[in-house]
Amino acid sequence: MSWGRMLAMPETAATEATISRNWSWLEKQGLVRTERDRRIRKVYLLMEDGSGRPYARSSGEGRGFFKLPYEYFTQGWHRKLTLAAKVALLVSLAQAPTFTLPKEHASRWYGISADTLQRGIDELQSEDLLKAWMRSKKAPRARFGFTMERHYRLKAPFARTTSELSDLAEVPW
Repeated sequence: MSWGRMLAMPETAATEATISRNWSWLEKQGLVRTERDRRIRKVYLLMEDGSGRPYARSSGEGRGFFKLPYEYFTQGWHRKLTLAAKVALLVSLAQAPTFTLPKEHASRWYGISADTLQRGIDELQSEDLLKAWMRSKKAPRARFGFTMERHYRLKAPFARTTSELSDLAEVPW
């Protein structure tokens, strides 16, 4: 039931059954290993590739990683944000401190629709978690020789600094 409370689920037998089914599914996917200790299920992490090997923390070299700040949970953002906003937040966390998010590439680059990305961006802005502004960009073939490009920056508690990125690999989106 502690998992159910952590996920803000009602304290019912149905919640316990749902949590148990989810642990079983994760185990079948080779993402966790479980064992019973009386009535308690002990859970051990396995590698995220589903190989069943014991989990080992990655050095981050050559792979894209980002950090999800504790404030995501302590300030209740995991409960407040819709799925679209959570996706937009995760995509944003994987970018440089200042970034663009071309919606025409949302499906190919991020595996989500342009509409979902836009809804997520709009919600992050309405929650005052994302700052957006327009910047001109040279475009010799455009009618006036430039186009306008929207840029973004995450705000506290998710704001990124250049120094945070120095130990992380470039994210290959």
